[in-house]
Amino acid sequence: MLDLMRRHAKSWIMKLLLFLIIVVFALYFGSMGGKQTAEAIATIDGKPIAYVEFQKEYQNLIEITQQRFKGMLTDELIKSLNLKQRALDNLIARAVITRKADELGIVVTDEDVRNSILTFPGFQRDGVFKEYLYRDLLQMNHLTPEEFEASHKQSILVEKMRELIQSGVFVTDREVLDLYKIRNEKINIQFVNIKAVDMAKSITPTDKDMEAFLKQNSDRFRIPEQIQLRYLSFTAADAAASVILSETEISDYIDQKKDNWQKSNAKLNDAAMKAMAIAELKQIKGMQTAAKKAKDAHDTIYQEENFPQFAAENRYTVHTTDYFPLNQPPQAFKNITDFTKKLLNLQKNELSPVMSDGNGYYVFQLMEKKPAYTPALKDVEARLKPIFIAVRAQRLAEEKAVSILDRLEKGDNWSEVCAANGLNISETGFFLPGETIPRIGTSQELSDTLLQLTPNTPYPEKPFIIEGNAYIIRFIARESINPADYEARKDNLKQGLLRFKQEDVIRSWLEANKASMIKEGRLKISKDVKDI
Repeated sequence: MLDLMRRHAKSWIMKLLLFLIIVVFALYFGSMGGKQTAEAIATIDGKPIAYVEFQKEYQNLIEITQQRFKGMLTDELIKSLNLKQRALDNLIARAVITRKADELGIVVTDEDVRNSILTFPGFQRDGVFKEYLYRDLLQMNHLTPEEFEASHKQSILVEKMRELIQSGVFVTDREVLDLYKIRNEKINIQFVNIKAVDMAKSITPTDKDMEAFLKQNSDRFRIPEQIQLRYLSFTAADAAASVILSETEISDYIDQKKDNWQKSNAKLNDAAMKAMAIAELKQIKGMQTAAKKAKDAHDTIYQEENFPQFAAENRYTVHTTDYFPLNQPPQAFKNITDFTKKLLNLQKNELSPVMSDGNGYYVFQLMEKKPAYTPALKDVEARLKPIFIAVRAQRLAEEKAVSILDRLEKGDNWSEVCAANGLNISETGFFLPGETIPRIGTSQELSDTLLQLTPNTPYPEKPFIIEGNAYIIRFIARESINPADYEARKDNLKQGLLRFKQEDVIRSWLEANKASMIKEGRLKISKDVKDI
């Protein structure tokens, strides 16, 4: 049968086969492209993973993703899906599993490949293998027999390894019930809020306190490196004043633009179009003149190192900026593309390239650099003091909450302890735990903790800081689940949880073996995905 197949094969049909046969495992091992020789991006036990394999794997992932998104795949979406990293991970994962299969003595015979193809539904009619379907599909995809058989053989090997790795995975009824409860069981809690704003009233920071705070948080108040520029400005508007246009130029320009203008405004008359033509032509010619002046100025100053003298001789006004950090350039230059990038490595008295903001051109020279520094307290006290108070107030609120929780853990009465500390007890009412807790706010950490509270352990181990305030939580009750609804959903939940655990086992197995091979020097990755 394999000889017969070899007479009719060529292309990437294996992607379809793999997608249908091992959908879950394809998430980890990709589309099983054939081995080719080229520049190695990694080696495993001395065997190279070629760059051309990465290109093929990456393209396969793009094609599969395009099918899923039905032609809506954009460059931004491709980037967000991190398909290059997935392609590299797939190749490495495939190499790891192949080596591990060799070590375990797992093999795929020609008979295995033959039986798999004979039983593949896409090659059958009424449950019977049809050679013409197989042959036609191979011919349609220009698939070589060697590529097809090698790839399909490898896919079967992957499936065998998947079954082996997942063979010990099972789901208990208790796990299914716990999952159902997480998704459906509502909880009611009480809480008290120790507000930072109340604690702030008692805080009067001394200069010594704030000096220490400034020292501990110097990065927060550090003034970054600042630069000062001088520059010449050549605007289109200034140059346009001396532009003289002939009637022929104006007429020709109107002929070029007339149709577009009238599509936007059918009521335009000849006078209006002439005015628009003059304005646009002057802008164009003004930009051309400004560009030439800026280039001449740049080249002369660069060669003769005479910025002020050149400006004086040509009666150009020299402009000077205030000191500014590169991450906060002057508003006047906001429309200059890559402004900060082009200034980043300038040294004192060095010229920048000629830059443009769309309305003119600029030649910049770096005058001075001020190194980054931490200011004195007197210079930042107005900004530092409220931050200091807010941080100290939050810390005091948390410390008070911890001391109250300590009393509660020792058995003191909830209501009495809260009353003694002037705290009002609030209640959420029954709700399904999620990222947002009613009447409290958003906290994934608190939401996760609520799942662990019981009548015997009604308090979390610590208070929760949300929007600067400290919250102490007390479990009240859980709403009973609906037994009939649970039984109706049980089987689906069990299957979903089993798939999740199986995939998690595969992921963990791969990560552990990959890390081990890297540590032993068996797996060497020579190309980072950002360099591919």
